[in-house]
Amino acid sequence: MNEHIYIILAYAVLVFLFLFCGILRSCNLFPHAIKDMEEFYPARKLVTGIYFSVALLLPCALYPESHDAQLLARCFWIIYIPLSASLAFRLFFQTDKSLERKEYLLTGGIPAVTMLTLFAFALAGGNSLQRYGDIIIYSTEVISIALTAYLVRVTLWIWNMIRGNEYLIPRRFALGIFWLPLTVQIIAWGVLLADSAFASATFAIATALVGAMILVVILRPQRVGIKEERVAKSNEKNEADTAINLSVGYIDKMERQVREVVERDQMYLKPDFTKTSLATLLGINDLYLHVVLRKRFGPFNTYINTLRIEYALRYEEEHPDAKREELATVSGFGSVRTYYRAKTQYLKGK
Repeated sequence: MNEHIYIILAYAVLVFLFLFCGILRSCNLFPHAIKDMEEFYPARKLVTGIYFSVALLLPCALYPESHDAQLLARCFWIIYIPLSASLAFRLFFQTDKSLERKEYLLTGGIPAVTMLTLFAFALAGGNSLQRYGDIIIYSTEVISIALTAYLVRVTLWIWNMIRGNEYLIPRRFALGIFWLPLTVQIIAWGVLLADSAFASATFAIATALVGAMILVVILRPQRVGIKEERVAKSNEKNEADTAINLSVGYIDKMERQVREVVERDQMYLKPDFTKTSLATLLGINDLYLHVVLRKRFGPFNTYINTLRIEYALRYEEEHPDAKREELATVSGFGSVRTYYRAKTQYLKGK
């Protein structure tokens, strides 16, 4: 295959696939299954922007022979990877307010201006930057080193936050998340130093596949939410008939067992604790548990989040110096964002 055709196809596939992923990420594909978009899609707008920003590489498909387009391709990845990974990590594990404007400017503003400038020249399809190539590469490398150092700092901060709670994020999964951008960044530096259009195009195809796989992982909670909603609807449909067959004594007995498992054993402190997990521990039918919860506890998520918030409030009284990340972690929330949302709902109900 002609190298120019290969380069055109590689970047065309990359841009098309990332734009498609960005559209999926921005849309609420199953509105009947999602009451709170941010619950299923933390940092949704940012990740959508991360996918869409790869469109800056479109000149590489339009002008495969252009020096400016190839310069853009070489510089793009070593800035894009640490920038997108660090900001996504921050917004997944913290609230939007925790990212100050100065931090946005330093981590996003300067790299954005650099990439947009290179994109403008590359879109012309010429060789205007050829005489300044070495200076541009050097400047890009300095920015990349700073962003990589920032990514390492964010990664270590998150790791220190979650390592004390094995239920917050599985250790193996966390290691995969943390090492992936750093590994890809090392490869991107190899592509930069190789100064090969063919290598850059091959890296673009590999990145397109990785980006698609990441989206699949991100969308998994949505599929889980749909499944849980279908079960809930089925439960509601049959609840009236089932309730007739459940005696008051049985419901009282199950209420005591639920409180023993959830409250006494503090299972609510596990972020991955679900209604299905509770049914398994109790050894009862999901439908029966649904009836017991509706009659004695209310919605399962509200019940669990109330216990978590009350635990967090007690913990805060005993540890006045505890930071918000620690409060969210010890009380069983998967992120600070979820903790604040539950706390706000809890205080409104008081």
